[in-house]
Amino acid sequence: MTNFPPTDKPFHTHDCDACTFLGWAIDGTPGYQIMCVDLYVCGQEFPTASLIARFSSEPSDYSSRPISAGQPKTMHLLDAYHRARGLGYID
Repeated sequence: MTNFPPTDKPFHTHDCDACTFLGWAIDGTPGYQIMCVDLYVCGQEFPTASLIARFSSEPSDYSSRPISAGQPKTMHLLDAYHRARGLGYID
């Protein structure tokens, strides 16, 4: 996955006002179509906040994980975890 610095504009539509956009990344995993993944943290307070990776504008096309569950193992949510941590959402 290629990481890009946070931008002010998501690639996909996301309709949650509680989410903070962390930036996007390009997923070029071999054997899969190249796609842009939008990364978010939803909620402002630990432990109720969640990490989100949005793959398209389809409402159900995302992956999420509560921050309280610890460091994710999937690459998209792990990227969101590190970005949220760097911005102070995670201690």
